Amino acid sequence: MLARFRRSALGALSLALLVASPAAALDVKTVKAQLTTVSGVGDVTHTLQPGSTWPELALGSGDSLRIQLTVSESGSPVVPAYAAVQFVDADGRDSEYAVGVKATGKASFVLNTDKLPNSLRAAASPLKATLLLSSPGSKPVSWALGSVTLPAAPADVTPTRRRHDLPPRAGEPAFAPQPEITHTFRVEEKTVAFPKAAAGVAALVLPWGVLFSLIGKISSSLQFVTPPTMMYALFVCLVGLEALILRYWAGWRLYELLGPFIGLAVVTAYVGTVGLRAARVERLKAGGKP
Repeated sequence: MLARFRRSALGALSLALLVASPAAALDVKTVKAQLTTVSGVGDVTHTLQPGSTWPELALGSGDSLRIQLTVSESGSPVVPAYAAVQFVDADGRDSEYAVGVKATGKASFVLNTDKLPNSLRAAASPLKATLLLSSPGSKPVSWALGSVTLPAAPADVTPTRRRHDLPPRAGEPAFAPQPEITHTFRVEEKTVAFPKAAAGVAALVLPWGVLFSLIGKISSSLQFVTPPTMMYALFVCLVGLEALILRYWAGWRLYELLGPFIGLAVVTAYVGTVGLRAARVERLKAGGKP
């Protein structure tokens, strides 16, 4: 009975300690807000401590506001499940935008007045900015950063319409005519002037003319000797090797070529050795030099 009572008491004490133990809290020590203007005259940087806010920042056209911070939990960097900056305009309408957080816990958010979302373009200034962070099992963070005044949107500028924005506005056609598309499927061939063409033909034909004229002059002094039979066999083997290479280039794979090519190469080497020796013997018999 006493042992059962002790177990019950220990269980109740453990439950009470678990309930009373505080949840881990997300920690942001400082927030750095950097305002960059087009002219550079109004550039300013504010470093916020917990509970502090920046003075009202007035952004002009082309200005940008960069918010930088580091998120940690129990002294270690952490990536929260939700990180965003909330803007609430003067009419009470709010909009939230995600903040990118790296694995090191460093987060950054940039607000560029040239690339404002549509919800902020129509917002009534000033806007109150709030940093929101949360993760399961951790206390969320809600840090009021300060107020921001955005440049007024021109009244005569309407948002750019896209094709899928249906139905069309009154008096505006759903489909506007597009510019005609022209294609050039084949470029006209260039013609070469006759003097250039004639010079090219002459440069091509002239070497052949010189070759044939020289052959005609020395043909009477040449002595044609019938080569040995093995030389014809060597020629056939060389043609066979060339045919194998062409077949490989046309569709064979390397392993399909190696077998017949190596075998024919060995035969060609033997036939070439015998044929060249026979040709040397015939040349020596005819009175040639060794």
